[in-house]
Amino acid sequence: MPTVNQRNGLFYLNDITLDPTNAIPLKNPVTGRTYLGQVPTADMTPFARAVLAALPQPNIAGKLAGNYAITPRGEIKDNKGDGRVDHTFNEHWSIFGRYSEHRGYLFDPPGIPGRAGGNSNGNVNIQNRNIAGGATWVISGNKLHDFRCG
Repeated sequence: MPTVNQRNGLFYLNDITLDPTNAIPLKNPVTGRTYLGQVPTADMTPFARAVLAALPQPNIAGKLAGNYAITPRGEIKDNKGDGRVDHTFNEHWSIFGRYSEHRGYLFDPPGIPGRAGGNSNGNVNIQNRNIAGGATWVISGNKLHDFRCG
């Protein structure tokens, strides 16, 4: 997350603003203007100011990178099942039928909360159903006809 200084437009090596030699030169790619360590808030676009305002504050002190930690709780509900029936009428005819179902729900929370963090995968609903069937007719010892659908 941006530090307090960075949110205020101050960009210095190791975030130490007391030493002017630490100022980081920044160039505005739209206007071509170069800033030495400080970008005036008035020169920031409204969108940039809105994103900075929407981002949470760092919650790990003393770090410029990796200064925000969150462990949001996700949710997984996963239910599935199968049913199968086989029947042999005689030595020449047999059939089968199968039904499978999978219903699931996942909630994958974003790593950064709020509007600026996006929604990660958000909510995922899984609804799968499958039906299959088949018949086998043994014509002779070396011939058969197998029919399947699903």
